[in-house]
Amino acid sequence: MAEDSGKFSSIPQDQVPEEAKESFNSMSQKSESLKSTRDELAGVENKDDLKSKLPKAIVLKKNLKKDVDQMYSRYKELKANSSDPDELSRFKEACNDVIRNAQQAHQEIKDKVYSIYDKKPS
Repeated sequence: MAEDSGKFSSIPQDQVPEEAKESFNSMSQKSESLKSTRDELAGVENKDDLKSKLPKAIVLKKNLKKDVDQMYSRYKELKANSSDPDELSRFKEACNDVIRNAQQAHQEIKDKVYSIYDKKPS
């Protein structure tokens, strides 16, 4: 299991514009939950255990996708109205960090599913 380079909660709040903090925090919390679910699935060794724990990961991923879509819309609004390019750049990087870590957790969950079902990714 790959170790994450940082915690989402460690992202300085000054990197997130005030108008986007609630959406950003929601996205970050779901990403943390996805990582926790990934950690729970790491110990799964059979299909029955996988079937009981996988639905949580599926729901989290779908909800996280909605949050990411909302954050992208929020980013476009902020970009159109921003007078501080540095703040916008820091915000974009903070969002990208959350998304990259969530993608990594999602990939590790997929790898676990493939290994339990003895399948190779297509």
